[in-house]
Amino acid sequence: MATPAGLPPPAFGPASLSPAADFSFSAGANGSSDWQCLDSVWYRKLDVFDMEWKHERQLFDLFVVAAAPYGGPVACVRNEKVFQPAKKNIKPELQIFSARGRLLAKSPWTYSRLVTMSWNNDEVLVCVFQDGVVRTFSPQCEKLHFFSLDERIKVEGGLVQAAVGGCGIVALTAALNFYYNDAFDRSQTIVLPDTGLRGPPLSLCILPAAPCAGSDPNEKTFSWFSPSTTKLEELRIVVAAESGALLLLDRHKCVDLKLDDGPFVALSVSRSGRLLACLSSTGQLRVLSTAGIPRAIASPFLERQMRPKQVQWCGDDCLALYIPMHTPSGDVQHTLFLGGPKNEWLPFQYGTTRGGSVLLLVSEVDGLRIVTNSKTEFLHRVAASTDAVFSVGSCEPPAMLCYAVERYRAHDAAADESLRSIKQDLAEAAEACIDAATYEWQFEQAAALLQAAVFGRQFLDGGARQSCRSFVRACRDLRICYAVRQPPLEMPISVAQLRHMSLATLVRHIANRRQHLLAYRICQYVGLPARAVLASWAMEKIQHSVSLTDEELSAVVCRRLALASSESPLVLGSPPALHKEGKEKLASVLPLAKVALCAAQAGRPVLATRLTEFEVVTKEQVKMLLKLAELNIAMEKAVGSGDPDLVMQCLYSALAHEQQATGEESDLSLLIEVLHDRPLAQDLFALYCRETGQRNMLQLYYERSNRACDAGWTALTVASRQRSGEEKKKTLRRAARGFADCQTSQDLAAFAHASVLSQIDLLNYQ
Repeated sequence: MATPAGLPPPAFGPASLSPAADFSFSAGANGSSDWQCLDSVWYRKLDVFDMEWKHERQLFDLFVVAAAPYGGPVACVRNEKVFQPAKKNIKPELQIFSARGRLLAKSPWTYSRLVTMSWNNDEVLVCVFQDGVVRTFSPQCEKLHFFSLDERIKVEGGLVQAAVGGCGIVALTAALNFYYNDAFDRSQTIVLPDTGLRGPPLSLCILPAAPCAGSDPNEKTFSWFSPSTTKLEELRIVVAAESGALLLLDRHKCVDLKLDDGPFVALSVSRSGRLLACLSSTGQLRVLSTAGIPRAIASPFLERQMRPKQVQWCGDDCLALYIPMHTPSGDVQHTLFLGGPKNEWLPFQYGTTRGGSVLLLVSEVDGLRIVTNSKTEFLHRVAASTDAVFSVGSCEPPAMLCYAVERYRAHDAAADESLRSIKQDLAEAAEACIDAATYEWQFEQAAALLQAAVFGRQFLDGGARQSCRSFVRACRDLRICYAVRQPPLEMPISVAQLRHMSLATLVRHIANRRQHLLAYRICQYVGLPARAVLASWAMEKIQHSVSLTDEELSAVVCRRLALASSESPLVLGSPPALHKEGKEKLASVLPLAKVALCAAQAGRPVLATRLTEFEVVTKEQVKMLLKLAELNIAMEKAVGSGDPDLVMQCLYSALAHEQQATGEESDLSLLIEVLHDRPLAQDLFALYCRETGQRNMLQLYYERSNRACDAGWTALTVASRQRSGEEKKKTLRRAARGFADCQTSQDLAAFAHASVLSQIDLLNYQ
C-alpha cells in the first residue's frame, strides 16, 4: 500500500501536520450527538469564540446595535428611547467592535433622533436621522459622508421609518410618502408612488436587486427555494400595512400582494435575497419567494402568539425567532426557536434574567450567527458530506475512507479491506471529504478530512487522480478563512460565506480595516490584482502622516509602491529622477491620479502634483492636473499626447479660470501663459474662437501676445461683419495699427495697411 503524499496545512505560513494526524474520526463522530433534527435535516451549533465585551452586560438593552454580515464589525450607540443609568462617562459615544467584541474605535456621538442604523455592502455604517440627514462612518468611526436626503422631508414632518439596503436607503415621512436614495455618499433621491397608507406601516424591508451570483444552483440542499435564474427588478420594497395588506412598491407602481392572515408585524429577507418571511400578529408565518412577483411557498405557524424581538433567517433553510418569555417568578426566559418547515420548531435556551435582551442574531448565507454577552455561536444545517462522515454508525463511502485512514495510521490491515469495499465510490468519497472540510471551523478536523481525501486519491486511476481543482480550491479558501479569523481582524467567516461574497469583496473589507499587508498577501496568494489595496494603503498613509513633509511623504509612498511593482526597488526621490520604465511599472500597480486627488483633499497640493507626474495614463493625468489648477503642466501633457480633445479640455479650464479671476473684462494673461510656445494649442484656440464667433477674444489674444499681423487680419475680419459705421471704423483702425507694426517685415502687411487706411478714408467721406 502506497504512502499518501503529505498535505500542506490549510493556514497561512508553515505549520505542523501532527494535530491533524492525531485527530480521531471516531472522536469527531461523537460531536454529532449535539446535532438536532428538524424535519429529517440535522442542525448543529458551534462555539466560534468567547467575546471580549463581557463587562457590557446591558449592551443589547441600552444601545442601538447593528452587526455587519460576513463576520463584519458591530456598531453600538446609546438608545435615546431607553432610560440610561448614570455612569462615569455620561457623554454618548459611537462604539465599533470587532465580531469578537474587541473595541476597534469610538467617537463622540453628538447627534439625536436616530431613525435607523445599519451596515451596507461595503461595510460602511449608515445612520439615518429624523430630519432626513444621512451620516456614514467607517469601521474606524471616521466620518465619511454627510448629506440631506431631500428638503421636502422636513416640510412633511420628518422621517418616521427608514430601511438601509445593500445599495440604497428607503425613508418614510410623517406624511406617509416614500423616498428612495440609491447612493450612500450624496443625495440622489426620488419620490416613490403613493401607497395609499392610512398610518405608519408595521414593518418594511428592501428586497435585493437580484439573486446573488455566488450561490451554486446545482447544490443539493434542503431548502424551501428552488433555484432560479430570474432577475429581479432594480428596486423593490415590501411594506406591511397596518390594515393587514402586504404591499410591493417599486419605482413605478404599488401592488397589493393579496396575502391573508395580516397584519404582518415583522418582515425578514434571507441573506441571499431569495426568501422573505412575514410574521403576522396571530403567529402565522408566510414564506415568500422573491423571484418575480413574491408568492407564498410555505405557511408555518408559531404557537406562541407573541411578537419576537428578532426574526432572522438561518441560511435559506429555516427561520430563527428570538422570543423573551416571562416566567411566573417574574424573570425572563430567553429562547431561540429554529424551524418553519412542516411547522416543527427547535428551542435553544439562553438562561433567565430580570429583563432585557441577551441575544443578537446575524443572518448569514449558510447559517445564523448568534452573539451574546459571553460568546459567539454559529448555527447551521449539517451538510450532506459532514453527515456522511460524522454521523453515528455511518457506513457511507466517506466514513469508510476516514476509517481506512485511521486503520492505516494504526498499521492495521483492515485499512485495505475498507478501501476495497468502496473502490467504486472512492472518487466520490474523496470529494465528499474535501467538501466536508470546508464546513469545519476547527483546523484539526479540516486538515484530517483533507488528508483523508489525499489518502483516497492515491488509489484512483490516472485521470481521476490528476483532477485536483476542488482540493486546491478548498485548501485556498480554508487558509484564507483561518487567517482572517485570527486577531486583529477576528472575522468569523466560513468558506461558504467567502465564496458567496467573493475574494475581491473580502480583500476590500480587509483593506477598509487598515490591514493592508494581509490584504496584499491574499491578493498575491490567489492571483488577484492588488491595485485597490495599494491605493487604499497610499491614501491612508497620506491622510494620517501629518508629521511628514510633501517631499518625504512622496518618497515613502512611491518607494513602497515601487517595491510592490517589481523585484528591484526603484529609488523615487522626485519625479524627474524616475525613468519611463519605472513610471510604467508604478502606474500599473495603482491609479496614481486617485491617490493624488486624496492628497489634494488632504491639503497637500504639492504632493498631489508630484504624484500626478507618475501617472502614465495621460487622460487621467490631465484630468487630475486640471483639478489641481496646474493648467500649464496640464497643457504640456495634453499637447505632448497629441490628443486634441485633451487640449480643448485644458483650454476650457483656462478660459473658466480666466473669467473667474478677472471677470468679463479679461486681459487673457493666464491663457497667454498656457498657450505660449505651443502651436497646436494656439491653432485649436483660434479654431475654437472662429467656430464660436468669439473673434474679438481672438483679436485681443493676438494683440496681447505680440502677434500684430494676426491681430490685424482678425480685426479686418471682424470689421467686415460689423454694420455700424463707427464701430467698423474703430475696428479698422485697430487693424491698421496691427499691420503698421509688422509692415516693415512683410510686404503683404504693408499693402494691407495702405488698403485699410484707404477704407477708413472712404468711410469718413461717406
